[in-house]
Amino acid sequence: MNNAISEQHNVPVKTALIIQEDIIMRRILERLVKASGFSVQICSSIDDLALHEQNTEYDLVISDILFDDGISSFDFAFRLGNEISSKLLFIVTKMGQEVIRQNFLNMERVDRFFGIPFDLDELERELIKLV
Repeated sequence: MNNAISEQHNVPVKTALIIQEDIIMRRILERLVKASGFSVQICSSIDDLALHEQNTEYDLVISDILFDDGISSFDFAFRLGNEISSKLLFIVTKMGQEVIRQNFLNMERVDRFFGIPFDLDELERELIKLV
């Protein structure tokens, strides 16, 4: 997946993984990330990923931190950092309180934090910078 090449420009295609339980938010993020030029893999949880997908190094992972399996949001972020290799990690979540946002941004592993509702244009600008 990481070795995908754009046929028109002969450059590597950026890869993104979206982990989001909410199907509507998952589809919104998928469309936005694809429109920004990424090759996209989507799933509703880490457990949905096949082993070869977990071993892929993604350019970007966009993930929620709230899941129905009962894992705490910080435990999930720790698990995500250990099981999925990525250059950047964006969190998109309904847990948008400022204290939560700051705690996650203080983690070395989290690059951007978007609390729902969020500005889609801001996320799109961030994605365009990466391509």
